[in-house]
Amino acid sequence: MLGAVMELKQIDSNPANDTSARSAAVQLDLYRNAGPSGRAQVAVELSDAVRETTVAGIRRRHPEYSEREVTLSFLRLVYGLGK
Repeated sequence: MLGAVMELKQIDSNPANDTSARSAAVQLDLYRNAGPSGRAQVAVELSDAVRETTVAGIRRRHPEYSEREVTLSFLRLVYGLGK
C-alpha cells in the first residue's frame, strides 16, 4: 500500500499532470490487473495512437507532401535520419 501512495505522490507532484490522484490510482490498478498481455496491448495501442498523431501533424503542416515524403519526415522525426 505504501508503494501505491508513493506512486500517487509522484503523480500529484507533476504540475503538468491533469489526472486526479483517484483516477491515477484506478488506472494504475487496471494496468496491474491487466496482466502482461493486457499491458502489452495497451502499449501497442498507445504507440499506434502516437504514430497516427505524429503523421497527422506532418500532413497538417505539409499538405503538399506525398505519402513518401510524409513517411520520410516521420522517420526523420523518430530516428533522426538526415535529409
